[in-house]
Amino acid sequence: MAGLSVFLERIGWLTRSVQIAGGLYLVWLGIQSWRHAGARGSDDGAEGVSMERHGTASFFRGLRLGSLVNLSNPKGIVFFVGLYAVAVPPDAAILTKATILAASFMVEIAWYGLVLVLLSSPPARAVYIRAGTWIERTIGIVLVAFGIRLATARA
Repeated sequence: MAGLSVFLERIGWLTRSVQIAGGLYLVWLGIQSWRHAGARGSDDGAEGVSMERHGTASFFRGLRLGSLVNLSNPKGIVFFVGLYAVAVPPDAAILTKATILAASFMVEIAWYGLVLVLLSSPPARAVYIRAGTWIERTIGIVLVAFGIRLATARA
């Protein structure tokens, strides 16, 4: 994050290019979210699985696997590099940048934990199955709007 900010500051056209690429990427994600809304695979076998049955070892295994998937996901990396490149000032202190990274990690853990808890309960799962298509389409619209705004905003 520190090196990228300095690099982008010194090469002005690259900042704009990253901003446009990030915006186009958000637009693409939004379109994909809209197009594939409701296209879920069958996971009926997982419905009866509970944390109680698998215990703490399963929790840490899931945390490790989820972290590995997110850290190796090129989409996530491009998203955060684009976000940090335009949102974090190059002259921010290293402690500030480390705090932003740590907070981002904690927000991701909290978010996915919340999603796990909410969507794994039968009532919430039933609601999501009924409304999931429109939730995903709404997210798609929001992503397209943010992407257009990011790509057209002046750096």
